[in-house]
Amino acid sequence: MSEIHESSLKIREIPLQLVYSDAELNCRGQIAPIDVIELANDIKANGLHQPISVHPFTVVEGKSYRIIMGHRRFAACQLAGLRTVSAIIRDNVTERDIRFMNLAENVNRKDLNLMQEANAVQKLVLLGETQEAIAQTLNMSRGWVQVRIMLMDLPREIQQDAAAGLLRAVDIRDLTKLRDRTLQLAKAKELKDAQILGKRQRPDVLKSENTKKPRSREELFEIQDTLYELFSGHTLATKVIAWASGEIDTLEMHQNIAEEAKKAGLAYTIPPEYTKVIV
Repeated sequence: MSEIHESSLKIREIPLQLVYSDAELNCRGQIAPIDVIELANDIKANGLHQPISVHPFTVVEGKSYRIIMGHRRFAACQLAGLRTVSAIIRDNVTERDIRFMNLAENVNRKDLNLMQEANAVQKLVLLGETQEAIAQTLNMSRGWVQVRIMLMDLPREIQQDAAAGLLRAVDIRDLTKLRDRTLQLAKAKELKDAQILGKRQRPDVLKSENTKKPRSREELFEIQDTLYELFSGHTLATKVIAWASGEIDTLEMHQNIAEEAKKAGLAYTIPPEYTKVIV
């Protein structure tokens, strides 16, 4: 994203009627009043704790700003009967910046379901963003991005199950491998039923052979994604997988090892052949 200095940001009280809440931009989609009743009551009693973020916008008649972040807060302010809302005004931001900021805020708060994340990632892809760029900007693994892109190619019924939390990232990978739509739907039903019954095992037809062999990049990314979601972020294990799949170079891998060794109070020296500066 474009670099934005906090000192350049302006906070103002803006009339609600001048603010455009774009459901197409928002990762959550349309915000229903019933979803923000509790927040609206809190705002009535205690005021708005955190300003929304907007940018100048005159495409829609009668509007001067479009929300970047804070669609729920804005909807709650409307329900609370406020006439103005505190807003951070961000100038000189691109559509790319805006979509990344909206997605990053919601992902970091873990407020989105799998399908909402997939929709947002697809919009970034349509803007010309690569998987690598999306992963790096959001500080997510490439596997995290891949799964969301895969989901957009699966049948609508499967997408609805993912939105309901009945399918996991690893399930999406497995279903994508089946290719045939009928098989995908049948196996998705097995996975969904197992989830409802509390049985989280994967169907036997999807189990890979338990053999010792070199792993494909897809298999490496699948394990990386599983570790990332299980441990809520990057660990040395996910970085080793990134190195093995060619996503980071050997010097960066040694630097990661050195950082982890320092945290553990261990001595580690990066081999000198990897620290030579090429002029």
